[in-house]
Parts: sequence; C-alpha cells; structure tokens
Amino acid sequence: MFETLRKPGGYRVDYLNPSSGHREGAVGLYVCGVLNDGEPYSRDAKRRLYAGLLALRSRPEMGELVAVYVDVLPHPRAERPAFRQMMADLQSGLIRKVVLAERREDVQCSPDYQRLLQYQRETGRAGVVAFEGEALLDFPRFTSCGRPASLGV
Repeated sequence: MFETLRKPGGYRVDYLNPSSGHREGAVGLYVCGVLNDGEPYSRDAKRRLYAGLLALRSRPEMGELVAVYVDVLPHPRAERPAFRQMMADLQSGLIRKVVLAERREDVQCSPDYQRLLQYQRETGRAGVVAFEGEALLDFPRFTSCGRPASLGV
C-alpha cells in the first residue's frame, strides 16, 4: 500500500472481504489524495485512508468493509482508475454503499462525484456517505457545484 502512496498517478484496489460482497451491508471506502511536489508520499491520501478506516471501525452499523479504493493524483484533475473500479463494483452490486474520505467541497464540486450522485439518482441503489473530520455527512444533495438538488438521499 505504501508504495502506491509514493507514485503520482498510482492507484490500488484491495478486496478485503469479498465473501461479504453482493449483500445489503457491503461497503467500499474510496480515498483520493494528491502527491505534491517534494513530498515523499501522498500525506493527504494516507491521512484520509487512516481516517476512513477508523470511521468505519468505530461505526459497525455502517456495514461491512468489502473493498478499499485508493487514487494518488499528480494533480486534482487527473484520471482516477480506482474510482472507475469502484463505480464498476457498485454497478455490479459487489458493494452497496460508498464511504468517501473527502472534504465536503471536494465532493460537491468534483465531476467524478457528480457522476456518482447521478448514478444514485438514476438507480436508487447507491448509499453514499462522506465524512469531514469525524462527522459523517449524508452525501451532499447537489446536481452541480453549489446548486441544491431536489432528490432525497
């Protein structure tokens, strides 16, 4: 895992408990961080990974962790291969809920997260939670950066 955090454009998908996949409580944790110039590894991704794992461990009612998806970006607008795999796993039913270890403003304004929200709106199948610090948040109800949507999550 640590090697992934050292590579700009690195990504990793770990299936921790695939036997729990395709069940109602199956959860995927998505983590994304930028590798800044001069950093030996993405401190941002490492911090979010640890915080996400801790949040899930302290709240077993959220479900059983099936997979962890990590993207390390060379810049904020780079491709996110682990995110693509997470979406494929969500569509196949392997995971039923996604926990995003992201700041609220990142979730609200990212085109990738807008695709996730659109998938949730169209199918009603994705339970999505984000957390900021130690507070869990319902996935923000936004159709685009800053505009409220009318759908319930």
